[in-house]
Amino acid sequence: KEKVLNQLKNKDIDFIVFSGDLLQKPSEEEFRKVTDEFIVPLLSATKLQIDNCLFTIGNHDVNLNKRDEVVFDGLRTHIVD
Repeated sequence: KEKVLNQLKNKDIDFIVFSGDLLQKPSEEEFRKVTDEFIVPLLSATKLQIDNCLFTIGNHDVNLNKRDEVVFDGLRTHIVD
């Protein structure tokens, strides 16, 4: 990890795409760990803000048992009469 971060420090990077599966198991603890130990250091090394990132969800990033509930709730909050 440190080797990769050091290599990125002097690169001219405008945007980062996270293409899913940042987690092994979807949990609050693992999300915080990945955020603190990977995403924050990566943003620091590249001098980017979170707005310069695109996150897509992989199958390991979401509890598939709750997927339909999350999708429905998300859609319901964005539908306007």
